[in-house]
Amino acid sequence: MMKDLHIQFRPVLFVGLALWLVGDAVILCFNHIPASDALNELLASQGITISVVLSLLLAAVVEEYVFRGWATKYKKAILWSLIFQTGCCFLVAGWIVGLVVGILSVCVLFALKHIRRKRLLLIISTSLSFALAHVSRFNVFTCSSLVFIVATFGFGLVMGYVASCYKWRYAALIHALFNLLVSILLAYGQFI
Repeated sequence: MMKDLHIQFRPVLFVGLALWLVGDAVILCFNHIPASDALNELLASQGITISVVLSLLLAAVVEEYVFRGWATKYKKAILWSLIFQTGCCFLVAGWIVGLVVGILSVCVLFALKHIRRKRLLLIISTSLSFALAHVSRFNVFTCSSLVFIVATFGFGLVMGYVASCYKWRYAALIHALFNLLVSILLAYGQFI
């Protein structure tokens, strides 16, 4: 069964890696990371220690549980995951993104009753919600934000693959390591 999941979701992994890496390369070429403004303010006010703790514990673990919690064995995990990600998008990215993710979540709940590839639908839909949750409220339609959405969607696909084929905890660990790398690079001004 597990080997079948690895084979079945391998295209998701490759597409996710391609979108993530190409998107990040484009962002670095433009030398502007859309989410970095808020992170720079956090670094300036709290310092790198608080920022690293927040990005490792709060962001990585909570985000992975909210967006990939459906991969657990609990019966109501899918419902709670979709509710939490809608709320997260509403609080973080604003009411428009929250509304879009809420509508997407309701559509996913109805589609899950009629579709065979439930995990694939969940990986794609939660990756889209994950990407939209990382959009700044005020810069939704700028070019760098759209590239950032594509890169974050790719990262979400990779994390969805890891959560589905392994466990969500491993996705949280990878996410935490990535956040640690980004926090250190931003703290030392490599890309800003």
